[in-house]
Amino acid sequence: MKTIELTANGVTAKLILRNATIGDNLRRSMLAAQALEHPLTDPAEQTAAVVIYPRCLACLVEGEIVNPKSEIVNPKSLTPAEFVALPAEIGEAWLSAALELNPAWNLAPLSADEEASAEKKD
Repeated sequence: MKTIELTANGVTAKLILRNATIGDNLRRSMLAAQALEHPLTDPAEQTAAVVIYPRCLACLVEGEIVNPKSEIVNPKSLTPAEFVALPAEIGEAWLSAALELNPAWNLAPLSADEEASAEKKD
């Protein structure tokens, strides 16, 4: 498990992520498929909705996001469009934690050091 607590551009996020279960792997695939079925108009946002959003949401245990209006949002209820509208610092920290816990979800090949480190964690 990993906890992220971060504030950027008036948005505060507290997120708890975990190592993926089989269900999380399936959820990740389903979220990507849903994003393909309901594409966003901006190509960069659509790519994030298909590639980044599913990996971040699938291993999320719990958390909260507080927007600049002090409204509390459950991150599990974020749509792809709402997700890609988050400040980049929050998205990057969230994705980094998801990939740290679930290195098999990384689209880039692991270096020899990263592979050895991932094997030690198992």
